[in-house]
Amino acid sequence: MKGLWILLGVMLTAGGVMAERIAVNGATGSLTAWNSAGPVECGTYWTTPGYEEAEVFLIIASSAGNTIEADGEGLRLGRGDGEKCDYTLMTASGYGIRSVSFVASGDVAGLRVDERTAVADGIYSLEGAGEQSARLLSVAGGEVRLTELVVEVERSATYHDYTNLFVTPVYQSVETGWVPYRIPALAQAKNGNLIAVADYRYSTGDIGTGVLDLRYRISKDCGQTWGEVRTLIAGHSDEDGYWGYGDPAIVADRESDRVLLLCCEGDVTYQGGTREHHQGISRIYSDDGGETWSYDGDIGDGIYEMFDASTTGSPAAMFVGSGRVFQSATLKAGDYYRLYCAVLYKDAGNVYKNYVLYSDDFGATWGVLGGVDAPGITSGADEPKVEELPDGSVLLSSRIGGGRYYNIYRFSDAVTAAGSWGEQARSTAENGGVAAAGNSTNGEVMIVAAERTKDGAATHVALQSVPIGPGRANVGIYYKELGGEEDYGSAAAFACDWDGRYQVSYTGSAYSTLARQQDGRLGFLLEEATFGTSYTIVYYSLSLEEITGGLFRLVE
Repeated sequence: MKGLWILLGVMLTAGGVMAERIAVNGATGSLTAWNSAGPVECGTYWTTPGYEEAEVFLIIASSAGNTIEADGEGLRLGRGDGEKCDYTLMTASGYGIRSVSFVASGDVAGLRVDERTAVADGIYSLEGAGEQSARLLSVAGGEVRLTELVVEVERSATYHDYTNLFVTPVYQSVETGWVPYRIPALAQAKNGNLIAVADYRYSTGDIGTGVLDLRYRISKDCGQTWGEVRTLIAGHSDEDGYWGYGDPAIVADRESDRVLLLCCEGDVTYQGGTREHHQGISRIYSDDGGETWSYDGDIGDGIYEMFDASTTGSPAAMFVGSGRVFQSATLKAGDYYRLYCAVLYKDAGNVYKNYVLYSDDFGATWGVLGGVDAPGITSGADEPKVEELPDGSVLLSSRIGGGRYYNIYRFSDAVTAAGSWGEQARSTAENGGVAAAGNSTNGEVMIVAAERTKDGAATHVALQSVPIGPGRANVGIYYKELGGEEDYGSAAAFACDWDGRYQVSYTGSAYSTLARQQDGRLGFLLEEATFGTSYTIVYYSLSLEEITGGLFRLVE
């Protein structure tokens, strides 16, 4: 069963938005029945062919345990053994479902359709609301057969180009297994290479649940085209167990072709870690702008040993927050500009904290900003990110339910890293801050030099990506002008009264990261449920004007 046929091809709606009418025929498309007997409990999917690479596609997905079968003209939907009986339409990111029509036969008495559906002369029709995914119907009784199913898909007014870099398909065979991608990282190398990295999770879970690889792709033209998917470092399994590598954090040196990647490694989960048996911290280098990589060992024990002197006792577990290791724009205390990364740290009393680590030799050795008894987030911490404020102070951002925690480290002597943390502050909808409704998910923080478009005045703009929600969905980027001390003189000032937000994703989406590109744009890498599966790693190229609604533009 292959292909689809287009009734009217490409057309323009009344508003000038590109649309396509896709006719579903039982003899076309790609169908797989992978129900609750599979390694991951899911339903059956019907997809248009080549959907992984297509700009416009259509997926019909059933909930767990239910079935879709095809005949020469239509699709037969059956309740199967699932408690739920929903069937959902999904299309590509940046597109929405404009309308649906079909003829139903069989046990139509048990058919449950959207309340917006009209029925006339035996034809069911639904005017959509432009959603990327929408519930088509539910089967409450016996089998229902759909024929003459036509879906009109239109490009959203918010559409912009994107690339599915690491594709997690709707399904893979039971023999092959279901291998999702997760946790994006992105860096712009001095030689022009834009490097994207992500977990490839054979285990389908976090580090410590089985074998995980790190995979990467390189673009040599600022994201317009990308090279093949390659393995950066491979996990393994043998008679003694398994080993994985994941949660990458990356930085490219601004003065050379050197690139550093830190990640988790091992055979134990973060939550299951102990001082004696914990996740490692891999140090991996590239000296050719990310083309080739060399594993430089597990530096975890050395990091843990620094914290053994803590007044709260030896750490139980820690790992480096994924995405971006930050390199200072101003401070060069050794041969390299200083690096900063942040860790999620669980102390001996199971209190979750964030510390910031720094290195003046591009990751060869590390210190703790403020010392081992000075966490930036003292309790309630989660996965962190780190940035540099316009005055050279260090900003810590940590995920929390509904938004972020922030804190600021101010130097008394920047060269020796002496200084102190301020008081941590929450940023949520309650104070006009970064709002992540119904979720706690990591996202990137970035501060860029900019100018106001209305008067050309020099300024800085803070960016923070999170799923806007509800839940892990609709990832966007919040922005705030940092005009002076009143905007970032304290964590509380920074956390409140953000200026606006720009929604990038209109579907299920979660972790994200940002990188400044050589073409003056911002590379944005995020997890999206692009094909109904969590997650495909998707790349967007954005301008600061797009993100801020034309208020600001980047400067060198």
